[in-house]
Amino acid sequence: SLFGALRRPGIGPMLVLVFVTVTSLALMEQTLGLFIERAWVPEAMGAALGSPELEAAHRRAALLTTGVFVLVGVVATIVQGGLIGPLNRRFGERRLIRVGLVAAGVGMIVTPISGQAGSYALLLVASGLLALGMGLCTPALNSMISRAVSSHEQGRILGINQSLGSLARVLGPAAAGPLFAVTRDLPFLLGGVGLFLALVRAPGTSLRPPGGRG
Repeated sequence: SLFGALRRPGIGPMLVLVFVTVTSLALMEQTLGLFIERAWVPEAMGAALGSPELEAAHRRAALLTTGVFVLVGVVATIVQGGLIGPLNRRFGERRLIRVGLVAAGVGMIVTPISGQAGSYALLLVASGLLALGMGLCTPALNSMISRAVSSHEQGRILGINQSLGSLARVLGPAAAGPLFAVTRDLPFLLGGVGLFLALVRAPGTSLRPPGGRG
């Protein structure tokens, strides 16, 4: 069922987009705390195990990481809770997917730049862009997938879609650690590159579903 769905011109590209976007997001989620610790709390690297200095460094890194995820949650809630409907009616799913991929890709690429610059504010901007992009792209993709097939196929295709997302949330974190061990920037750079490469596949979502508008 999976390979059959991936070979279908109107479905396969969108399923690939789901897998790539979720994998990229998982790379970020798994390593962000470590990235923040290396970039903004370097004293944690030299502190003795169990020392008060190490505990203080971990608390600061946890606070900074929490700030990022709170921002991501707020932005995602605003976009998916109130903006996605009007934006979808005005611009359509295909345009939201492309804009979302660009915004998320830029956010992912800017994340390591923020660490090199030592700017937490820039990290918040990058995280906000990532949340905005995913908030636009994910609902639009799911909507197009559900409308691109007949009603009797929706359950099967949406199940495959969910399975690919789950697989991405296994493979993404599994790859994130080894990539981070090479360099702290690599998971974010590869995630950004993946999102921009997915943008190349995004025109494949232009197939107009029967009886619906793209």
